[in-house]
Amino acid sequence: MRTIPNAGLAAAGVSVAVGLLLAAQPASAAPTGDNSPAKQPVFSTIQVGTAGQAGVTGARDCRVTSPWGHVGYLKCGSHAQAADWDGNGTVDEVFGVTGNRHIWHDWKNAGKWVEMPNSGRADDTYDWGWSHNGTRRAIDVKVGSSQVWRSEFYSSKWHTWTRVR
Repeated sequence: MRTIPNAGLAAAGVSVAVGLLLAAQPASAAPTGDNSPAKQPVFSTIQVGTAGQAGVTGARDCRVTSPWGHVGYLKCGSHAQAADWDGNGTVDEVFGVTGNRHIWHDWKNAGKWVEMPNSGRADDTYDWGWSHNGTRRAIDVKVGSSQVWRSEFYSSKWHTWTRVR
């Protein structure tokens, strides 16, 4: 799974809150043909602002606003992942990490930012993707400087975090 460059947050329907900047990454969109997560050429990573800006709580979390107007606080300097699960060019779900390492996500019908299930902890988000046949979704997070952990959504729920690197 790799992040995909995007023309800009406004085009994607992402409400730019204090400190959200686009951080484009190299593109990769080849489906795998099996059930392992693969990404379509749609989206990118969003850089969360830095401490000292308006809307910062303490010195570790910056205020962010999801595409649906839900206000939350994510770790300053971290990256939020904006996932387009159906490939139509709009954000369907956003993932981020707070200063206390909790992993949160938001989507249109959530009504607010919600902590991810299964007690995962991370230092940053890493990537997102879905299976070629659309039956699985995945979010990858970074732990420390080199570990990557993944939770997959299938059978109507997010599953246990597993180390993938």
